[in-house]
Amino acid sequence: MDVTEGVWVVTKVLVVTVTLISATILQSFSWSWYKDDEERMDCPHNQACKNAGLCVMHIFQMGMPLRFIKALVTGYKAAFKQEDTHMAVIYEVTDLSMLRLFEAFLETIPQLVLQTFILLVSADREYIQYGSVIASCMSISWATLDYYAALKKSLSTQRRLTCGFPYKLQLMKTLIILKGFLMKLMESCLKFQQ
Repeated sequence: MDVTEGVWVVTKVLVVTVTLISATILQSFSWSWYKDDEERMDCPHNQACKNAGLCVMHIFQMGMPLRFIKALVTGYKAAFKQEDTHMAVIYEVTDLSMLRLFEAFLETIPQLVLQTFILLVSADREYIQYGSVIASCMSISWATLDYYAALKKSLSTQRRLTCGFPYKLQLMKTLIILKGFLMKLMESCLKFQQ
C-alpha cells in the first residue's frame, strides 16, 4: 500500500468515525429529551418513555424518524382541529430543529474540514469537490437558520422570523460567518501543507 492509499483509508475511517459519533450523540440527546419530557405532565409525549420500545428504537438510530412521525401526526391533528395541539407541534418542531443543528455541527463541519483539506492538498481537483464544499456550507447555514426560526416561534416573547428578506438576511449572515471560518481553515491547511 502506498502513501496515497493510506491517506484515503484514513480519510474513510475518519468519516465513518465522525458519522457514528454524531449519530450516537444525536440519539442520546433525543432520548434524554424524551426522559425530561416524561417529568412534565403537560408535554404531549410524556407517556412515550414508559415504553421500552422507544429505548430500543433509539439504540437502532430510529429516534429522529420517530420524532418526525410524531411531529407530523401532531401537526395533522392541529391542522384539522382534531385537538388543540398547536404549541405541541411548535415544541416538537423546535426539538427536531435543534437535533438537525447538532447533526450539522457534529457531522457536517468535520466533513467540511476534511473536504477542504483534501481539496487543498490534492493535485487533481474535480468540480464535484467544489460542489460538495458549497453544499456542506449551505447545509450548515440552513440548519442554523431553521433552528433560529423555530426557536423564535416557540418563544412567546420573541417576534417570529417572517419569510422573505429576514430569512435571506439571516442566511447570508451565517454564510459570511462560515466563510470566515473556511478562510481561516484554508490558511491553516496551506501552512500545514508547507
